[in-house]
Amino acid sequence: MRKLVPFVCLVLFFLPASLLASSIPLAIAESSVTIVAPGYGMGSGTVVIAKDNSIWVLTAAHVVAGLKEEAEVVDQKTGAKKTKVSFRDAKVVRHIVENGRQVGRLELDAEIVRYSPVENHDLALLKLRRGMFKTSAVFHLDKEIPEIG
Repeated sequence: MRKLVPFVCLVLFFLPASLLASSIPLAIAESSVTIVAPGYGMGSGTVVIAKDNSIWVLTAAHVVAGLKEEAEVVDQKTGAKKTKVSFRDAKVVRHIVENGRQVGRLELDAEIVRYSPVENHDLALLKLRRGMFKTSAVFHLDKEIPEIG
């Protein structure tokens, strides 16, 4: 992380001011999402990878810690008791903003695929259960558009 900060500062220093003014806020807004842990609270997340119709979101582990479930199970081969850890799905919400006003929101379920507890790294990696965020619908109409009413 310490090596990354000077690099980012150097890149930002050499970018044209017009590019910084227009592109960076848009890129930040498009990569920022809200993570909701139903019944426990919410926090922020960042879309880190969006390829192959999969979206991965990085967030702090404490945001989704309330979704953690533990169950004691018995290993059928050894008879030893083990603790099985699983997570309920989190909700990932992208707010749609136009001209400074929220005009809608998209909400998708996400599974928690990696979790590093608060006392370690406080990171969680989520994968959306459905592919990309869809921002518009597709309608298939006949050749003639029907009249309204």
